[in-house]
Amino acid sequence: MERVQALSASRITLSFLLVYLSAIIVQIVTKIRLSKEAQAAGKQFNRYDSPSPAMHAADRAVGNLLEWSPLFLGPLWVLAALSALDGIVLAASWGYVFCRVGYLALATSNGISLAGRQTGLYAATVPGYICLMVVLGKALCMASGDY
Repeated sequence: MERVQALSASRITLSFLLVYLSAIIVQIVTKIRLSKEAQAAGKQFNRYDSPSPAMHAADRAVGNLLEWSPLFLGPLWVLAALSALDGIVLAASWGYVFCRVGYLALATSNGISLAGRQTGLYAATVPGYICLMVVLGKALCMASGDY
């Protein structure tokens, strides 16, 4: 693996992990806030049974990011190991990280309901999935020898 490839993949990975950490912080702050509100009202707070849209949104933002992590980080490091992080893959990788920031912002500001499609999140998810498919597609091509 070339040093420049490893540095690029490392920077992208660390940025992605900072987004993940930010989502966890939002989740913790939301839980603490809702716990205090429930306590002030003389109620018990159970985050898993909470009807709070804010808690649901924070939990889903963390869960969604974690669910997609292997499909992003795995191909990214496959490409770094094969010294195949070209300009398009780097742009798509950074684009994916920025889309995850957008998803976190949209999910926690507009909420995520159980009522069906979340069209407000499409602004982050559609471009994010396109970026993800670019990275994954290139990794599959490189690993199969079709490059």
